[in-house]
Amino acid sequence: MRYAFFHWGLHPWAIYGVVGLAIAFFTFRRKAQPLVSSVTEALPWKLVRLLSPAFNVLAIVATAFGVAASLGVGATQINGGLHAAFGVQVSSVNQAIIIVVTTVLFLTSAVTGVERGVKWLSIGNLVLAALLALFVLVVGPTVAIIDTFTTTLGSYLSEFVRMSLRMTPFRDSTWVGDWTIFYWAWWLAWSPFVGLFIARVSKGRTIREFIVGVVLAPTLVGFAWFAIFGGAALNL
Repeated sequence: MRYAFFHWGLHPWAIYGVVGLAIAFFTFRRKAQPLVSSVTEALPWKLVRLLSPAFNVLAIVATAFGVAASLGVGATQINGGLHAAFGVQVSSVNQAIIIVVTTVLFLTSAVTGVERGVKWLSIGNLVLAALLALFVLVVGPTVAIIDTFTTTLGSYLSEFVRMSLRMTPFRDSTWVGDWTIFYWAWWLAWSPFVGLFIARVSKGRTIREFIVGVVLAPTLVGFAWFAIFGGAALNL
């Protein structure tokens, strides 16, 4: 549970926050284009400024890899859930169908704009998720879930620095690479896309409001989510 908090807590949202805040600042305060290159062109190094257009290309490539990883992992999870709930066979064909449907929904929401498709899907998703979490919290092992949240939060805060710097130089272990480093690479790959989106919807916010909304708020919501479902699952 502590590492679930670690991999989905302050660190990854800080990655989004840094990229999003930089783009938002130069877009709304310096009247630059909402591009990754608008940030790099303001740096004091001539070589970096010359290579700025290449960073836009890298951002697109990184996003493509991030989407591919998310679709792959998400398709296997959805297929596993459908198998457990409805007996749908776990197979590459079914996972390919799931990816196609997900891609169509994603493209439809993106084409219709931030104020329509993306907004409606996001609100609907949040409402359904909140109702499901509330149901599990009330009907499930409520006390165990609350204990899980407080205990894991305390453990996360006390072990924050050690987990942040943890490697395994003295033993043959691939865990850090398979989990922590993989997660950091995944979040970094998504950071140009999410950073641009966060910047787009953050016009008019102060830097303090931006940090609270981008880093602290989703971290706490994520902690509650993992405590509810993780605590219930571990209790079972």
